Amino acid sequence: MNYFEKKRAKELLALQELLAHATVFLFEPYTIEKRGEDQWAVCNAGCCWSKSNEGFIYEPMPSSRTPEFIEDTRFELEEAIEIVQKLIEVGK
Repeated sequence: MNYFEKKRAKELLALQELLAHATVFLFEPYTIEKRGEDQWAVCNAGCCWSKSNEGFIYEPMPSSRTPEFIEDTRFELEEAIEIVQKLIEVGK
């Protein structure tokens, strides 16, 4: 492995460690927020992206969130990033 490959491998390792501790990613005007172990919500102005509505819905206080709401608005990180990318593309 040459110098540049070693440097890149070291940078990737540092990035992986950083991502393991991240709880919010900002993609103006959207955020992807950690809501549990590999559970992420796509948020905008107090609302979360809904799988069933394919739109944003109001996010109630934690004590008022039903299991159905949680199932409808939680994603794996990769899926949440894809949703935000599509939202940005279409300008929603």
